Amino acid sequence: MKKYIFAAIIFLVFNFSLALTLIVEKNGDVVINGQAYQDFTNKQGKIWAIKYYNSSFEGNLSIVLPKDSIIKSIKTGNNYSIIYENSFNIIFENQKNISIAVYYEMDTLNKINLTYFYFGSAFVFLVFIFLVFKFFLLKKRQKRDFKTIMNTLNEREQIVFKEIIKRKKIKQNVLARIVNIPKASLSRITTNLEKKGLIRKERVGISTTLILVEKH
Repeated sequence: MKKYIFAAIIFLVFNFSLALTLIVEKNGDVVINGQAYQDFTNKQGKIWAIKYYNSSFEGNLSIVLPKDSIIKSIKTGNNYSIIYENSFNIIFENQKNISIAVYYEMDTLNKINLTYFYFGSAFVFLVFIFLVFKFFLLKKRQKRDFKTIMNTLNEREQIVFKEIIKRKKIKQNVLARIVNIPKASLSRITTNLEKKGLIRKERVGISTTLILVEKH
């Protein structure tokens, strides 16, 4: 019985030693069992390389690349698989004489683009809020100004002015039929509105066109 227990312990220890995980940090350090090493990686330009050689290795090896890294190439004679969960994990199962070189690049451009996207979205949102606020403020001021203007007009002038506001531009003889006011009276009313700067008149021959002054 003791022999079986001893054999089981030896088997577990032996198999545990066969599993090796290399965790590559963004600064190029490689963490193995909680210890950081700087001898496994190097950088040329934007391309990082992690290289691992072990002629006596026999077992499982896992190389975990930094988050936001992009694999450019893998050079090895061993069989491997790649899984991705927030970062690339290159897995070698039951391999002997490990020899591998992984070339990768940090996807800083994507992070920069994402940052620009967030700032751009926030800027567009703020501009939108500002324009909406300005629009409602303008409408409120126009409503207040309209009320102030209407208080300065008599009943007939209000009727005429409201019709001109609806149409922006209308011939005086057409307006006379709409409001049912004699032409002479309407002429005096529109002259008063023109003096107050609310409308302007355009005369072509015997025809007079009444045009709303848009600032109001």
